[in-house]
Amino acid sequence: MLAPVVSLLLFGMIDYGMTLNDAQAVRQAVREGARQAVVGDFPDCLSVSGLGRKTACEVEVRSNLDANRLLVKVSAPNGMTTGQSVLVCAYYPATSMTGITKPFLAGKTFKSKIRMRVERKVGATTAAVTYQDVGWAGDSWCT
Repeated sequence: MLAPVVSLLLFGMIDYGMTLNDAQAVRQAVREGARQAVVGDFPDCLSVSGLGRKTACEVEVRSNLDANRLLVKVSAPNGMTTGQSVLVCAYYPATSMTGITKPFLAGKTFKSKIRMRVERKVGATTAAVTYQDVGWAGDSWCT
């Protein structure tokens, strides 16, 4: 009689831990990607062209999540020169590993955004930098 209750609790804890890990991964990846953008250093994405796409690539690489489901937006309306700000946003759909919490996570996403000032002129451009992944639908909170 206790087996179903214990199983429910166990699988619920596993799902909670996995979703918490995904939420932290999105947050950390956005912060690290933005940091790479403001110092003009893209060690993991040298072959990618465009400052916005390089930043998004760094976010995807550093998240260790499914890059096809992680959607990233990068915006630097005044260009990427010293003193200007760069906005990096990302969201990732919540999923249930065990299926126990699937009804509670349906349609939920983990979101993160950060704005940082550009520190140096490596790869600098005065032109506006904008990039967003195909399928991006998160503009209302990413401003």
